[in-house]
Parts: sequence; structure tokens; C-alpha cells
Amino acid sequence: MNRLEVYPGLRVSRGKIFSSCGNSAAEKASVTKEGAGDTIFDRIGFFMFVSSAVALLMIVSFYFKVSSPETPVIDITLQSISNKLSKVSYDEQFVTKVSQTFSYMLPANFESRKLDQIKNKEFDNQVSQTRFITSLIKTNSKILEASSLAKTIVTQSKQLGYDPLFVTAVILAESRFDKKAISHAGALGLMQILPSTAKYITTKISPSQWKGHSYLLVDEAYNINLGITYLKYLDGKFKGNKRHTLVAYNWGPGNMNRALKGQSQIPSVSQKYRDSILSTYAKWSSQFKRRDSELAGDFKRAKLG
Repeated sequence: MNRLEVYPGLRVSRGKIFSSCGNSAAEKASVTKEGAGDTIFDRIGFFMFVSSAVALLMIVSFYFKVSSPETPVIDITLQSISNKLSKVSYDEQFVTKVSQTFSYMLPANFESRKLDQIKNKEFDNQVSQTRFITSLIKTNSKILEASSLAKTIVTQSKQLGYDPLFVTAVILAESRFDKKAISHAGALGLMQILPSTAKYITTKISPSQWKGHSYLLVDEAYNINLGITYLKYLDGKFKGNKRHTLVAYNWGPGNMNRALKGQSQIPSVSQKYRDSILSTYAKWSSQFKRRDSELAGDFKRAKLG
């Protein structure tokens, strides 16, 4: 009767064993040893196959889990594989039962992302911005968590619809990426926000509620979120004029309004602050576009080649 075989080596081994029934004891022992050897090699080959499959899945999943770390887990259980293969291999336990489980993270929208070119482009751009900002942070500071901070800047900026490079330029001018920075006026964190300003943002602009916890301003994500929210508010107040927005962020919106009415002059410190950020932002934007264009060209040439 024909039976399903998994590995040819096992079939050969079984054939030798079954055909040796009428042979001498020495011949039987010899064939049995050969069959055992083949079985061992089959086991090694199986585990090499599983290891290769696991390594390939890790490489593929690494690319996709960057944008969505909090996603469902895909489990590969070697115990279940072992049990299934054992059922089609007679009574020979050529697969050692292993109760170990390997888990990998993949985005919940894995299938749709493969087919959505716009989302693919947005995701690639976000990854490129994170890498670029990481290099900027490393160049302009000595902090160890450059990649983590860059990811926070990009994530918060994207959520609020703001340019992460502009936010990064503001953070450089305000704190040089030191989340524990404190100004002489008592402004805190990466974007140097006063507790009174934070209270105004959370009660008047943002739907969240201010609880008076000033120490929260040293939290990277919270500080950046409030800073971007305030910048967007000032953008609306001054009709998108970034020169006025930056002066207002540094000097105060009330003072900026009075200066626009001719009732006061913008301090030189605020002027230098504004010009420095705009100059840095323009330089970084140009560098990022050039770098992004070069990478796209390299990828296109590699694809055509």
C-alpha cells in the first residue's frame, strides 16, 4: 500500500530496514545503523529548513514593524509542526518534539499596505525622515537616545499635521535636544514650555485637561505634543506667517501683536531666534530633499539594472 513520505531519505532507510528481514543479524545491524544515520541527517535538514524560514520571516517583519510596534502577534509553534509531520511519518519520531514558540510583530494592515502605493510612499517617507532627524540629533547633541527621540518627533508631528523638520529646528534652538532643560524663566523640556503656557494650551486649545503636573513637561512625547499644538495655534493667529509665529513663540503672542501695531519693537534676541530657526529649517529641508532624491535614484537604477 502506498504511503505518504516526507523525506526521500526516510523512504530509503525504511526500505533497507524492511528488506533486511531475511538477512543475517550482522546485516540487519548494519542496515539499521545506516537508517539511523539517514534519520539523523533528515532531522538536521528539517531544523535547518525551519531555522531558515524563521530567519526570513524576521527579516521581512523587521521592515514593517517600524511603523506599527503595537500590533497583533504572529506565532510559529514548532510543537504543532512536529505533531503534524509525525502523523505522516509512520511510527518513526524523526522530528524531536519542541514546545518552543517564536513570535513576530507584523502590522495589522499588512495586506492592505502592500497594495496601497500612497500608504507605502507615506511610510517610506516617515522612515526616511526618522533616519534623517536621527542623524541631525547625533550631529548637534550628545544624547544617547537619538533614534528614539527622532521617532517621537516624527510621530507627534505626523499626528498633528506639522512638518517634523520644522519642529526639530525649533527644538534645536530651544533646548538642543535636552529634555531636562530649564530656562531662567522656568520653561521646561525640549520645546521649553512654561507651566502657565502648558495650562493655557490644555484648557483653551487642546481638548486634554491640565492637572497642574509641571513635571510632565519633561516627558518627550507630551512636551513635543504641547509645543506643536501651540505652534499650530500661533500659525492660525498670525495667518501662517512663520516669522511672526516664531517671534510669538519666543516673545509671546501679545507682544507680537503690539509690534505689528507699531506699539513696540521686536527684541534683537527674538529676531536672531527667528532667523536662526528659519535658516536651519531651510538648510535641512534642502538636504533632506537632495538625499531623498539620491536614494530614489539609486533604487530606480538598481531596479532597472
